[in-house]
Amino acid sequence: MKKIGLLFLLISYFSNSTFANVGKKQIRLRLLDTLSTVYDETNIYLDLGSTPAYLYPEDGQKIVDTSSGAPYIYSFTSNNVTCFSNSYGSFTGPVNIPIGFRVGTSGTFRFMTTLLDNFDQTSIIQLEDKTLGIFHDLRLGDFELDFTQAQTDDNRFVLHISYPAIITTADADCNNANAIITVTQDTSIAWSLCALYDDSLNQLGSFTNINGVFNFSLLPEGDYNLVFGFGVYSTIVPVSVSGHQILVNATASKYYANVNEFIHFSAFTSHVNDYVWDFGDGTIITGVANTDNYYPTAGEYLVSVTCSNSYGCSAEDTFSVFIATSTGATTLNGDLISINAEGKHLTVINRSDEELTIQIFNTAGSLLDCRMITTSTLDINLPSLASGVYIVQLKSTNRNLTKRVFLD
Repeated sequence: MKKIGLLFLLISYFSNSTFANVGKKQIRLRLLDTLSTVYDETNIYLDLGSTPAYLYPEDGQKIVDTSSGAPYIYSFTSNNVTCFSNSYGSFTGPVNIPIGFRVGTSGTFRFMTTLLDNFDQTSIIQLEDKTLGIFHDLRLGDFELDFTQAQTDDNRFVLHISYPAIITTADADCNNANAIITVTQDTSIAWSLCALYDDSLNQLGSFTNINGVFNFSLLPEGDYNLVFGFGVYSTIVPVSVSGHQILVNATASKYYANVNEFIHFSAFTSHVNDYVWDFGDGTIITGVANTDNYYPTAGEYLVSVTCSNSYGCSAEDTFSVFIATSTGATTLNGDLISINAEGKHLTVINRSDEELTIQIFNTAGSLLDCRMITTSTLDINLPSLASGVYIVQLKSTNRNLTKRVFLD
């Protein structure tokens, strides 16, 4: 199926479908005389009674007036009682219900159904005409027949209702792979197509003429769409797959600080149950995503956070912080001085009357650029730098301003 076709089907599905009733399942089968527009109905309930045999008052017996020219339609219980209201027992598998009818005159008659939205979209509902040897999919519309004379037939039609597809998932592993979507469909029908698409409408796999149990494997965590086709009928079932892979991005409120100055550390994660922070100075803090620490001694410290979960997955993120001995320097006024980054371009605006030096470091602490700022606006292009986080520090005689920027 092409992407445009799937997109149209998705829009139609979410715009027009109503979800199946989670309680009893009901279908109403109508026989209409297209000339006189006179009709008759039989109602079939699943999950309402405990047995498909006739049981009063759950079932209502059909009494046919053989002197009337009106059409009659009725369903049979398992003990062969004609019903206008038929409680056919639990819906735990495919159901086949004999349908009888009487037409009192010649003409064109139409078999129609309502209340199909009571059933899951993956339940196929067909009317079998044993005389013509065909199965008509009632989800696709009405079934019309021409009769040349009045007649009654209790053995010509059978209503077939397949049990809906049961969809289960197995989670993606620590490497965000090997998730499984399993489809279990009763063997009374075979799907002409079952295809899996990701949320970008890329087809990931498909089966044709398939029933029973089948699956799509080696999947990452994410949202998917199962497209089922039965002849020209098609429907979509959204499926979400969970995973256990840990993603972690650790940050610090300051990468350059003074001795005994508190720094706030944060870990932004997914699928994590436990945290272990190692601040590189012998300090270990466990069990929290966010914490504070300070360093009593100047130097460079490698900070790491190791994250884990109950599925045996783990991941680590590391970075360095640089601690200097306090010199009593104060911070430059951030209202008068601004540092802006866009792409690989830095702009420094100096509204103060102080002469400044700019230094650019990577997160490992290596000095990449150093120059004087002699104008109110300084533009710096850094095309050779890789995309990532950098530290920009502005200094005057005894004051400084440090900012973390992202260059892409």
